[in-house]
Amino acid sequence: MTLLKHALSPSDKASGWFFKTWETFEGVEVGGLIKIPEYRQKDWKELLQTAINAICSNTDDTVVFLWDELPYMLQKINAHEIASASTDRSSLKIMDVLRALRQENTNLRMIFTGSIGLHHVLNTLTNDSYAAESVNDLEKVALLPLEKNAAQEMAQAHLTKERLTDEPQAGFAESISRQCDYIPFYIEKLIRRLTIHEQVLSEALINQEIAMILTDANDDWELEHFRSRLNIYYKGDILDANNRKVQRSSVAKAILNHCAVATEPQSIDACYRAVKASYNIDDRDLIIGLLNNLAKDHYLLRDEQGQYHFCFSLVQRWWRLTEDLAMTEANNHA
Repeated sequence: MTLLKHALSPSDKASGWFFKTWETFEGVEVGGLIKIPEYRQKDWKELLQTAINAICSNTDDTVVFLWDELPYMLQKINAHEIASASTDRSSLKIMDVLRALRQENTNLRMIFTGSIGLHHVLNTLTNDSYAAESVNDLEKVALLPLEKNAAQEMAQAHLTKERLTDEPQAGFAESISRQCDYIPFYIEKLIRRLTIHEQVLSEALINQEIAMILTDANDDWELEHFRSRLNIYYKGDILDANNRKVQRSSVAKAILNHCAVATEPQSIDACYRAVKASYNIDDRDLIIGLLNNLAKDHYLLRDEQGQYHFCFSLVQRWWRLTEDLAMTEANNHA
């Protein structure tokens, strides 16, 4: 709101509509976590609708509503309400209000982003199908790696800037971008590390540096989050065939361990057998659901034959090393 206030034209500010709208937000509390400075008791749903409708109705331009880490906020609100035995279901109400605002205002666009997939949060709410309806009018957009040529151009530009090489024909940019899965973050990190060496740039040096990064305890590339977030993404327990509890994250990890050592894409049944080798689980649909979510979370990728493999080869290499897994000819027969 503060940033929007500064962006208003003098005529908008003079009209007073924005400040009247802002006044209505004072003292609002949502889900026991979000609170705006005290003024008087108000219903946050009505106030949010009033504010957004006022903004949209006072301009002919498209209004873009950006909400970063919305899934994380919804998850926190839901956890707070569960801990306090509240039945408010504020997370669902927030999503319902936002959907209503999108339908009421034709010039309103919303962009939700977050480090936690929104599907995980919605799945934890009561009545999953109802929760999913609150976003079924939105288009899901995955933030993918760069295209091959664009990644090579980026790598070459950084290599030239750092005076490591200005000869594209040497193939260093291709090797760096490919081994970094065309992900800008990793490309930039690798080239930055290469600049500290006094050696002449070579393919051997690139391979050596990547090998060191994958076993570096400092984890400058933040690869450990692929493991640590499993407990956040895949919460709760499931019951095995003997009615014993098994952590959902442990089953997801078993699938990833299997795919990490496989030399070819794996079928659903191959992953199912791998899980059954470690856990007494007879629910094939559970494995299908976990595979689907692992693909949504960019751990795995499903090919045209419906088989799964690691989304990023760099992460797969790191996973094998971190979990101390040996490469195997994984059985892929149904």
